[in-house]
Amino acid sequence: MVPDPPRAPPGRPGAVCRLLLGPLALGYAGVVSLRNRLYDWGLVRVRRLPVPVLCVGNLVAGGTGKTPLVAWLVRGLLGRGRRPGILARGYGGPARPGEALNDEGLVLRHQLGEAVPQRQHADRYRAGRELLALHPDVDVLVLDDGFQHRRLARDLDLVLLDAADPFGGGHVLPAGRLREPPGRALARAGAVLLTRAERVPAAALKARVGEIAGRTPAPVAVARTRAVSVQTPEGPAGPEILIGTPLHLCSGLGDPRAFEDFVRGLGARVLGHERLADHAAPRPGALAALAERALAAGARALLLTRKDAVKQAALPPGTWVLDVETEIVAGEAALWTAIERAVGGVRAP
Repeated sequence: MVPDPPRAPPGRPGAVCRLLLGPLALGYAGVVSLRNRLYDWGLVRVRRLPVPVLCVGNLVAGGTGKTPLVAWLVRGLLGRGRRPGILARGYGGPARPGEALNDEGLVLRHQLGEAVPQRQHADRYRAGRELLALHPDVDVLVLDDGFQHRRLARDLDLVLLDAADPFGGGHVLPAGRLREPPGRALARAGAVLLTRAERVPAAALKARVGEIAGRTPAPVAVARTRAVSVQTPEGPAGPEILIGTPLHLCSGLGDPRAFEDFVRGLGARVLGHERLADHAAPRPGALAALAERALAAGARALLLTRKDAVKQAALPPGTWVLDVETEIVAGEAALWTAIERAVGGVRAP
């Protein structure tokens, strides 16, 4: 994963920043393109694991909903008689002392349970070998956030694009958010998924699907984020509890704006938002102090994502946690056709 570039303010300062960073972005794009060509030409070694590998990735630095999509994919594979495992880089390191997984790994464990094995290491091939040695029944691996990790062979690349901003403003790092130029990147995709469709009006979404379909022969599906529940100190509640409710948010995400927009879309009144760096967590005691200030300022609760909540050994009073999942709203049949072709079909449970 490439760290998020500094976000320039809108208007002239942003344009000036991009102009100054233009030479660096041009050099970065050239290096990335050369690297990809070396892989395309077979001049750099690619290592293959003995089971199919499905990769979930994206083109931009920052969040596009990869973790909920990995959970969706693993549940679908389980329902089709497969025994999946999950590989990841493990950005940010273990989420808590004594844990082997980072925050995203703990979210997936919370959603999928202990029965789905995970392994995190910078060398995904090594991680895959270790996982398969410990769990020889695993017959398919899901590579989380690995589209640019080309050293590990994969049987299908699922590329996620945020429906509201699929190409991160159109500029590569460090002038923008693109990890690589989109043209040749989309040519490698086995399937494309436009995520967070709830952020885009229907007409604009239809046009965007057509635009993406014109750039790649791969099937293009559409997904939205769906609120599942809200965990409160009194127990779980439906997402309707947020309607009209004054809240203060705290998040350490790749795209905190998407979280805030989503909460507003659920009907909540957002009084403030403590934005942390991606994978960051408040220092001990800071979260409790923030919750106290939020309640004193009129918020009913301090709302966290599950990714932020799993970093805490315990949540302070007045803290709620929002759980979400991915729902495919268009193109699901074609998407599963591509997935089943890559893994060798459906197996009897």
